[in-house]
Amino acid sequence: YLVQISRRWNWYNITNRMWKEVLIVAEVDVKLPEEIFTAAKLRKENASEEVRKLIALELFRENAVSMGKAAQIAGVPLADFMNLWARRGIPIHYTMDDLEIDRKTAERLNV
Repeated sequence: YLVQISRRWNWYNITNRMWKEVLIVAEVDVKLPEEIFTAAKLRKENASEEVRKLIALELFRENAVSMGKAAQIAGVPLADFMNLWARRGIPIHYTMDDLEIDRKTAERLNV
């Protein structure tokens, strides 16, 4: 089964005057025992996507990445990622700095 490891780079396209995001994907061939699929409730058909989500959840749980970054790693919208960690009972790491960033963003967007 292949596990995709992605990195995103941003670059500015002078011609179109737009920021573009470039996704770099590395493929890793991982051999897993059959019982892992049962224990982790994985279907073999979508194992790659599910393993990405599990890795993202663990990185978020360990506070190694932000919630937004974890959602990017998982390849899902932020709201879907929030549902993932909520269903698994993973505590949220939300600091006063996070609150201030969100407040400034909401202010800038007039929300």
